Amino acid sequence: MISVSEADRWFIDQVLPHAAAYLRQARRWATDDDAARDIVQEAYVKVIGIADWRAIARPKAYVLLIVRNVAIDRLRQARLTPFDRRGDDALLVMEDETPDAFAQLAGRQRLRIARDAIAALPTQRRKCVEMRKFHDLSNRQIADRLGPPMKTPPPADRQRLFSGSVPDVVVGGLADL
Repeated sequence: MISVSEADRWFIDQVLPHAAAYLRQARRWATDDDAARDIVQEAYVKVIGIADWRAIARPKAYVLLIVRNVAIDRLRQARLTPFDRRGDDALLVMEDETPDAFAQLAGRQRLRIARDAIAALPTQRRKCVEMRKFHDLSNRQIADRLGPPMKTPPPADRQRLFSGSVPDVVVGGLADL
């Protein structure tokens, strides 16, 4: 046989017989029947949790009061806007855009790899890459700053080169031009 504690007996005899009254009270405050039942169940949990249950002189009135308070609390919570919906625009403006530690470390590694690759380039190519990528210069501006490449003859000599008068131009070899 299952033994029932004195508090459980009190709850069964004094509180549960008035369940219909509690549900009617909850329906006055709730939007639907399920919400009303939830309110009553939450009130039961609060009543069962009371340590001094013997001091309750009128259990029905006490539970009805708890049902009303639970319903009012739920209405207050429903009326409050959740934090994540309040001021979304303000939160987006204040959002911290600094990269996290992993992104910073990955960025440093990529930068180190890029620096090493650029340093390994021949001098002229390295200067071209630096001017193009870091100083945002156009190809024309880079050519003006660096002058003609060592192996490219000046325009007048190029014309002679392709017109057939190569021996006139190539005295010391094309590398000297």
